[in-house]
Amino acid sequence: MLRTAMLCLLLAGSTAWVYADSLRFDFVGYDDPEYVLDNPAVALGISRGGLRYALRSIDMGNWQPLNWLSYMLDYELYGLRAGGYHATNLILHVLNTLLLFLLLRGMTRAEWSSALTAALFGLHPLHVESVAWIAERKDVLSTFFALLSMAAYAAYAHRPSRTRFLSVSLGFVLGLMVKPMLVTLPLLFLLLDYWPLARWRGSFASARSLVAEKLPLLAISFASGLMTLAVHHSRASMPYRIVGQEIVGFNAVNLANAIVSYIRYLGKTLWPSDLSVFYPHPALTQSGGVPLEIWEVALATALLALITFGVFKSRRPYAVMGWSWYLVSLLPVIGIFQTGAQAMADRYTYVPLIGIFIAVVWAGAEAVTRWRPGGRNLAPAAGAAAIVLLVLYAAAAQRAVQPWRGSLSLYENTLRLNPRSNLIRLNLGNEFVERGEIEKGIAQFRTALEVNPDYVDAHHNLGSALANSRRYDEAIAHYNEALRIRPDYAITHNRLAEALRDQGRSEQAAQHFLLAIEFGLETPQIHYNLGDLLRQSGDLPGAAEHYRRALEINPDYSAAKRALESLHERSP
Repeated sequence: MLRTAMLCLLLAGSTAWVYADSLRFDFVGYDDPEYVLDNPAVALGISRGGLRYALRSIDMGNWQPLNWLSYMLDYELYGLRAGGYHATNLILHVLNTLLLFLLLRGMTRAEWSSALTAALFGLHPLHVESVAWIAERKDVLSTFFALLSMAAYAAYAHRPSRTRFLSVSLGFVLGLMVKPMLVTLPLLFLLLDYWPLARWRGSFASARSLVAEKLPLLAISFASGLMTLAVHHSRASMPYRIVGQEIVGFNAVNLANAIVSYIRYLGKTLWPSDLSVFYPHPALTQSGGVPLEIWEVALATALLALITFGVFKSRRPYAVMGWSWYLVSLLPVIGIFQTGAQAMADRYTYVPLIGIFIAVVWAGAEAVTRWRPGGRNLAPAAGAAAIVLLVLYAAAAQRAVQPWRGSLSLYENTLRLNPRSNLIRLNLGNEFVERGEIEKGIAQFRTALEVNPDYVDAHHNLGSALANSRRYDEAIAHYNEALRIRPDYAITHNRLAEALRDQGRSEQAAQHFLLAIEFGLETPQIHYNLGDLLRQSGDLPGAAEHYRRALEINPDYSAAKRALESLHERSP
């Protein structure tokens, strides 16, 4: 027990040391505002209104009530001090590392192998994104519940009971309430049945019994998958077109990218360099994506088939289980059915790499035990090699944490790795504008348009930056170009209306305010602005109507109240 306690302290201390700098980091502009900084629901804290939002919201494209509640709890504790949110992420990652160690130790009784697997999990640079990025809280939190569910499953496998199965189900459901990527967890339980729990007896009847046992969990997975697809469809979160090429859904390009990604993840696991928050999809050539060559797809397919054949041919249970874990747990996010502009993402490896670490560590342990050249014991040399590897990975992870200290460093690091990444360049331009460095922002937007002249958001943001500099003619030209590409872009209609209003072109401004409302951007500010234009043109009833509409949306809108009272005073 003392050795186990010492190993836990060592795992927790080393993992915390790697990420200690993140406790001084700020929020970043990449999704953190939507999740925390600019999300008024989070500021409700742990309250009835906060709970209502958490249970009903499908913001950010997923139903994730426990994730929202975790941010609300952080807000209660830390307000908007970023260090507290980073601390929560780090605590969860440390807990996951310890849970993985204790889980493997309990199932295998192989303490050193379990500790090394957990150390690789805790220190590997590919996991930096999941820990150092506040908006990726869902990775560490969902895995916490998944590992608790696995621990409950190990107890259930040892002594089945309805209560223990309910504990397994509860952990699974709680994990899905954070991140639906965990839909493959029942399949991972089947892999645990094979190794190390050894519940499969090698017969069809045994396999059928184990699958039947998981049917309630598989039903939960199916329901979660359907709900996730429905949420994506209702929010239209998936459409992303570049030069008429569709990357959403199933097609040959996405299938090829999925196959290549399986191999690229392995490459980055072995040699974690050039880690980026965004890897553009190969179909998005005008946004930095590099088209896949036929030889790349063929080589990746051959390697995937060769590794799979070799693993199953070896008949090493830990290797079959670990490799299958990797393949299965990556399936929801590997991109066969594409749902975004990314080719792959470091954060997607948080759970899948557990399988790779298990396969490699147990293979190494077996080799050390069996291979004794000249009768020598290789364990000390193997232990030293493992320590060197962990130190190298820890140092690399600590370096990989540094770009997350703020938005500017994150975006600049990503653009250093991929200068054509327009999505990141747009974010960098926005960051400059928010800092008051408008000319630097304008330069970034113009560069993005040089890479892709039809980039709608670059036209819109460039127009906004130019309007802020009172260069209205240039701003209007870019707003019009954005609307040429996407006529129903409501926010651009609104900004164009504001620019036209500031130029004194009231009639045209009113038309675009109305179009913004028609296309779904109905805010108190738009109605107030439209009311002002109508009042200036002499249409007092029309102005009153829009002032009233602004107050219906926000009863505390004092400017609309004063304007409406003024109209009533002028009425005969």
